[in-house]
Amino acid sequence: MKERVVPAAASIAIMTLALYSAACGDGETTTPTPTAPAPASPTLVASPTAAPTPTALPTVAASPTAAAQASPTPCPQYPLTPAVGALAANLNQAIARWNQWIGCAVFALDPTGTQPGVIAVDFAPAEIQDNGWAQFSGGTVYLAPPTSLPPNSAQPYANDFDMLTCVVMHGLGHILGYQDDATGAPLIMRPLSWAWWPPSSCSTPDSP
Repeated sequence: MKERVVPAAASIAIMTLALYSAACGDGETTTPTPTAPAPASPTLVASPTAAPTPTALPTVAASPTAAAQASPTPCPQYPLTPAVGALAANLNQAIARWNQWIGCAVFALDPTGTQPGVIAVDFAPAEIQDNGWAQFSGGTVYLAPPTSLPPNSAQPYANDFDMLTCVVMHGLGHILGYQDDATGAPLIMRPLSWAWWPPSSCSTPDSP
């Protein structure tokens, strides 16, 4: 039997076909399996931070004492000068007692009498019509004449330092607007409330 001789060109074609078949899976077209996409990682949403609630500060009421101190009532000031040198010591005592009782320097001694608005303290030239033996008129405090006799003594009241000081204190009270025996006035302004007048002791305007 004769061998069949395959032409060279045919051999090449057959080999090419065999290689193609091997590469393509015997002629079948393989569709690639789609790869499932990886599940997306969930995006973490930041938890909202609650805004802090502001703490209300307590309202502190102003102290009435502090308010009073911030707006103090002005203290009126009256400079006084003795028209008679002998009255200086009594006037000093009367000023000190009134200022301490009121709580501020409402009266001040002006020995030279040169301050604006100075008020003179003097003896009246004649008996004055005043229950307290002193009055304030025309910018001057007039005291009863120094020879005036108190009902409880045969000596002129001006000879007694304490009696004279009490009468001066009474006269200064008229500068402040107190009237004789007025309701609510301090005791030194109410002669009828004393056992006798002028008193021989008046440590404050409102006490013997």
